[in-house]
Amino acid sequence: MSESIRPEELRVSFAGKGFHPRLAVVLGSGLSAAAARLPCEEQISFDCVDGLHSPSVKGHPGHIHLFGESIILFAGRNHLYESGDMSQAGAVVRVAARLGCRSILLTQAAGSLKRSIPVASWLLPTDIISLPYRGARSVDGMDGTFDSAEGKVGRTPGYVGSGPSAGRMCIRTSLISVAMRDNVALAAATAGVKLRDGVLFWATGPNYETAAEAVMLERLGASAATMSPLPELAAAVEVGLDAACLTWITNHTVNVSAVGTGHDSVVRAGKKSVGSLLAILKAMEG
Repeated sequence: MSESIRPEELRVSFAGKGFHPRLAVVLGSGLSAAAARLPCEEQISFDCVDGLHSPSVKGHPGHIHLFGESIILFAGRNHLYESGDMSQAGAVVRVAARLGCRSILLTQAAGSLKRSIPVASWLLPTDIISLPYRGARSVDGMDGTFDSAEGKVGRTPGYVGSGPSAGRMCIRTSLISVAMRDNVALAAATAGVKLRDGVLFWATGPNYETAAEAVMLERLGASAATMSPLPELAAAVEVGLDAACLTWITNHTVNVSAVGTGHDSVVRAGKKSVGSLLAILKAMEG
């Protein structure tokens, strides 16, 4: 593929093969190894799709894979710290909507802030904290003006405001869809995979939190810290996709463990999620 292909064209191509995207799954650091386990007849580079850019971070290969008859996997993501562009960080969600998906599961690696949440376990977030960026539209990246075909028209339900800022303030109580979260919990139970409830803290990165910051976050009520997926959750509200997160705990933060971590170790730990993640996805496909 020498030129970018529009997601709408891909959707038609997929339909001709009996594949109809219903659920999109974004695979985080190391978790993209799940896609490599699949018998893959087709693998599409992000760079070949209009609206997407290949990630620059290790553990995020930047490929699209088809799973079953209705799940599309995005192996990798663009973090906000890579470009500083919220639109680019949420682009995968907009492309998923243009492909016809109605819901999206955002997986990510994270560091546990609590001794009660062990490494190599799954967290099913109930909510997300992003206090330093609470009121900044430029960071939230939500302007309530998305068109499923081209990207920018009209107002999206769930947005408020009037005048020049009409539709640009989002009621953020619904970033995580309760129904979507329940679907993930049911699939995990069917697959025999244990999930823990908790609250996710998002920071832009790429630096990891200090010990003092980790203590603060735990006291604020956060269970784990990550550098995703707030931009994607924001984009999901914008385009009207039901979204949930699924977090693989790759390490303990430095308030719990005296041993620091780095991205290479996070990617290695993320690969250990593959078996249980595929089991959950198979249950969701069924």
